[in-house]
Amino acid sequence: MTLKHISWAGVTAALIASGYAYILFWFGQVDFYHRHFFDHGALVSHYQLLRLLFIPCFAWTVYAVGAGAAMLVSSRDGFKSLPLWERYPLGFIIGAGLWQVGLFILGLNGLYLKPIAVTLSFGVMLLSIPHLSFCLREAYGAITTAPRKNVPWIAAIAIAVAAFLLTKGLYPGGGHDYYNHYFPYLRRVVETGSLAPNDVWYHYFYSKGLGLYFLAILLTDPLAPQLAVTGFIFCGACTVFALLRRAAPQSQLPWLGVLLYVSFYIYTYGDLTAWGELEKNHEPAAALMLGMLWVSWRLFFQDAVPKCVWALALHAAIVAMALITLPLALMAGIYMAGFALWFAYKRQWHTVLLPLGAGATAAVMLLAILAINYHDTGLFLDQGMVYFWRYADIRKLANWGVMFEMLQLHQQHTLMAEDTASWSWTLVSQVAAFLKVGLWWPLMILPLAIITCRLPYVEARRFMAARVDPALWGALLWFVGVLTIAALFGGGRIQIQSFYRMASFSYAPTLCFSLLMLRLASGNDPWWSVRVRRMVHGLSALVVLQVAALVVIYIAISQKLDDSLLRMAGNAAALTEGEFSLKEAYQNQQGWPDRLAYGGIYPGLEEPYKIAGPGTRIWSFHVYSYCMLPDCNLQGLQSFRLSPRWPVVFLGSPENAREGLQQESLNYFFFTKDMNMEDFLPETPLFSPKTIGKYLAIRWTDGTSYLLTWPGPHTRPIDRAFLEAYTHIVNTRAPRFKEFPKDTWRKMAAYLAAHPNDAKPFCLPWSKDCDGLVKLKY
Repeated sequence: MTLKHISWAGVTAALIASGYAYILFWFGQVDFYHRHFFDHGALVSHYQLLRLLFIPCFAWTVYAVGAGAAMLVSSRDGFKSLPLWERYPLGFIIGAGLWQVGLFILGLNGLYLKPIAVTLSFGVMLLSIPHLSFCLREAYGAITTAPRKNVPWIAAIAIAVAAFLLTKGLYPGGGHDYYNHYFPYLRRVVETGSLAPNDVWYHYFYSKGLGLYFLAILLTDPLAPQLAVTGFIFCGACTVFALLRRAAPQSQLPWLGVLLYVSFYIYTYGDLTAWGELEKNHEPAAALMLGMLWVSWRLFFQDAVPKCVWALALHAAIVAMALITLPLALMAGIYMAGFALWFAYKRQWHTVLLPLGAGATAAVMLLAILAINYHDTGLFLDQGMVYFWRYADIRKLANWGVMFEMLQLHQQHTLMAEDTASWSWTLVSQVAAFLKVGLWWPLMILPLAIITCRLPYVEARRFMAARVDPALWGALLWFVGVLTIAALFGGGRIQIQSFYRMASFSYAPTLCFSLLMLRLASGNDPWWSVRVRRMVHGLSALVVLQVAALVVIYIAISQKLDDSLLRMAGNAAALTEGEFSLKEAYQNQQGWPDRLAYGGIYPGLEEPYKIAGPGTRIWSFHVYSYCMLPDCNLQGLQSFRLSPRWPVVFLGSPENAREGLQQESLNYFFFTKDMNMEDFLPETPLFSPKTIGKYLAIRWTDGTSYLLTWPGPHTRPIDRAFLEAYTHIVNTRAPRFKEFPKDTWRKMAAYLAAHPNDAKPFCLPWSKDCDGLVKLKY
């Protein structure tokens, strides 16, 4: 390597590190999110540009930690000898695992502080300059020597990446659940600097392991999660390329795989609900699940070297997955157990240790996180509430102040269990939906037909067998088996939509499986030209039907899809050019699947937000009243802790309930005529339609939406128009708190009040299994 090349690469690496320093400095000084949320113009374009540049810099710091660890456990030359297209996803997976563990420890100790975040991230960037220089030289050499036949693929992928970045990577989004509770939880953790349980209560169990989200927010602003996840998406794309490159060398399948992987992430509307929202935790988990599958195949069956690096990547993927989405640790354990049993059956005792070790890591992570959950909250896991209730530490739950929410969750999960999908053939279509077959079936159906027609011929079977890697096909099919087990015996029959969104991890494996089928069905074997006419007669009717079906489907959806993509592109361009402010970007979510007309900011909340002020609690009676304005502290039933004094609020006198809420700094309440009501407060004495006019007053209204508060000099009495609308919605479009008589709730509250320090798990009125629980007389 010449000195000229080294100097060029070194200077470029130093400039990149300097640019990263500027990005961090700019975000820290300008605070665009809080100070310029409503602005237009060049500053918005500059903001988007720096967010774009932050993505590869942040992804590099994740990779660099993994690369450093890989070179520590092996040799520097051993890791660098790996091809670039394998080294990057491998290093990123290792780095993600190490970052996640380190950040998790910091969060548990209340050390999510901006100075620490900047020091860690920029420190990694500085220390990795030599390796960045090496990678730049290598990338330059790969680009300049790339075959000309790859240029069209690279151009097509570049266009897809640009479209993805504009519409998903940079444009503010997230959807219903993110607006309601994911985003408030992330913000609350960063505000407090700690992972300790807070008022966005059940996300402690879901999202406390999103360390890289918290790091990115500390480095930039609250819109950073999508930037962090974009790095995972690119890691997933590299993994698809690496897997297909090994499985189908000298073919164009790796390029096609990357193009499809990125392109179909742009518009993610599914069979059951929208998915692929970068701001949530499903997509990084999906990239890690794909990484686990890929690394397992390479490590167990292909003797990948350096073996210690591949083993480290496998354990890192499992650790990071467990922290991001705990149930996936159980799936990873089952996946590894299958390999261990296979190698034991084959008496490959040395190899069996590899999946056994990885399975042990999954088990340790699962048990460790459950133990931390119990230590901090008194409950192992909220999703297992019905089963874990008998082991709950009631004192800790009461001290957290979420006992009412816990009881409601137990009731909800009990009712959901009663509505579990029965064993029937409809489960087949559900499992297919979880596998994203509805997305990739056009890639499968014709190859499957061709393969079927080839099977009777000995020459064809030999030809196809030579193109099959049994280990890879086995790894993919076992992945299908594990997902099927999880779907049928886990959450797939109970929380169908939630499981579908979590099953984003099947997106890439099913794509790879489809492309391998395509490769199996293609080829220039000699027998094909001789028998092609005979084959065509057998295939013609089926092919015609398939093509006709595809044409019909395309005609049916193309108008809607084209309109959606045009709207998404137009909105993204408007934000990039500064025509939109961040506020208008949140208000213009047209085109993205499952978004409401007003986007992430309900119009009726803009004035209440101004009146109450940033950070002030506003309790909404509705779940679709989004408020993504800066530091808007809109709260609602179930996702947020209402009050530790819930017996007083729900069962006490109006005067005592008012005093309790005031002590909780809850003084504002939002109601609109345009939505159903998802709250139990109207069944309480304070908020009953018969008494609300006596204890609350109107602080602001536009005739449709209302901000209520306690009577004072800036309020006016509740009028007849409000009472009529409020009473109508309470009586016709609201859940009923009296589904279980208030006397029942009084008895539960009385037991808890009588045993403030020694309460034990007690039988709940809707429970069917009360053995070993304290019995109350309901």
